[in-house]
Amino acid sequence: MPLVSCLRSEEGQSRGRIGAVARQLRGSVEAGVTLSAAMGALPGTFDMVVVGMIKAAESSGRLSETMVRIADMQAASVKLRKGVRSATVYPLVVLTIALAVSVFLAVFILPILAGFMEGQTAPLPTRLVLRFGTWLCDWGAWVLVGFVILVVLATLIKRTWSGARFFQACVLWVPVAGGIARKTAIARFSRVYGSLVQAGVPVLKALDLSAMATGNSVIESAILRSRAAVERGELLSSALARERIIPATLVEMMRSGEKSGRVDAMLDSAAVYYEQDVEAVLNMLPALIQPILIVFAGIIVLFIALSVFLPLWGAIGSI
Repeated sequence: MPLVSCLRSEEGQSRGRIGAVARQLRGSVEAGVTLSAAMGALPGTFDMVVVGMIKAAESSGRLSETMVRIADMQAASVKLRKGVRSATVYPLVVLTIALAVSVFLAVFILPILAGFMEGQTAPLPTRLVLRFGTWLCDWGAWVLVGFVILVVLATLIKRTWSGARFFQACVLWVPVAGGIARKTAIARFSRVYGSLVQAGVPVLKALDLSAMATGNSVIESAILRSRAAVERGELLSSALARERIIPATLVEMMRSGEKSGRVDAMLDSAAVYYEQDVEAVLNMLPALIQPILIVFAGIIVLFIALSVFLPLWGAIGSI
């Protein structure tokens, strides 16, 4: 089908913003503008990596193949993001419920029981929880305000280049999470760079775009330093080998691809390898985290139960 017919079909079957975008693209293409230029004229709608791939495909006459590759690349990226999010939901829910129950008992239930114990020495767990509840009543509002201020400040700092780099560098040093973040960024670089090279994008431009696609400024800086070395005539594999943040496996696969002239195929394999590695870790995390959370929640529940029932048992014994 002609490109204009494809866009008209998308415009007819889509609703809302996607239909409006298809209408704008069709109008621009009918006016003689290339598809990549029309997409680039809609800031915030299309990724610059996608625009660069389509621009190269228009020059080489491989637009349909490139579109399929873009769709596969986006599907793999979405699957990876969903896996990371789903692995973090369960721990956050359990911790939130445990904290909410503890606060409710400390603030509302135990003070009522304490009223029946005037003149008696409360057990140690009860005294600790009562002090915690008193502290929450006195300072809880200020703690909440301080927490909100910290979140706002962290968000504002994270929007700056240096702040984002600091936070992303910190994430890389966190056990387990750092490995996931690093492998995710490397998988994105491998898939995007391989796709750009196959689409016919020049190497230096492909490195610029794939560095932006990593989502981590530390790894992005390492790739851009390697880009400068490539611009001076050095092989990309040799330049990447000097960067400690880049895995040796990727460097060796890149070197093999350069020797065989199939860099795109080797990087596709590297992307699949790292994506499967991340997926395996994410599938294993719930099995590792669940026992730890059960023990943690059990300790909290036991402590709260002792703080509630010990005074009751003491009162029953005195009767």
